[in-house]
Amino acid sequence: MASSTGIAGGGVGTGLLLLVGGLILKHSQANLVAECSSGFGQLGQALDPNAANSCSAAQTLSSLAVAGIWIGAIMLGFAVLGGIGLLAGAGVLAASSKKPRTASPANTSVRPIASIAATVVQSGAAEVTPVRPDVASGPRQETSAPTLPAAPTAPPGPGCGHEVGPDARFCGVCGTAVVRADC
Repeated sequence: MASSTGIAGGGVGTGLLLLVGGLILKHSQANLVAECSSGFGQLGQALDPNAANSCSAAQTLSSLAVAGIWIGAIMLGFAVLGGIGLLAGAGVLAASSKKPRTASPANTSVRPIASIAATVVQSGAAEVTPVRPDVASGPRQETSAPTLPAAPTAPPGPGCGHEVGPDARFCGVCGTAVVRADC
């Protein structure tokens, strides 16, 4: 049942296996290596060829255990550093992908008349309304939310004192409704 858990997962498992296995093997061969290194052990190796073979095998296993410990420790270190680097990279990636949050009004679909009139741009007889990114482009829903009071009405006469076009319904400067005598 093999699974690919990535570099960090394989490095941790293999590193731990080599480290723990090397420590166990080194511990199990420690007594035999100590006996073979003593004066009586060296005399016994000189007299008995079987003792010499078992001491040679114990020394070889002990050396392999030390190599396994070192390799396992190095693999474990690389796996831990790789995991830390992976987590740091994921944190940087997550931080860079977050967009700054800005405060927005609770209900952007209800705008006062003066605000709508101020956004209307007059161009001859045609009206062009600029697109605002903060307003939803879907169908408007009626709400019972209170609206701001309407802008003060313009004084009677052709306008509010600002120059307006002949077909204008609202003043482009202050947003008040243009009152005409011929209407």
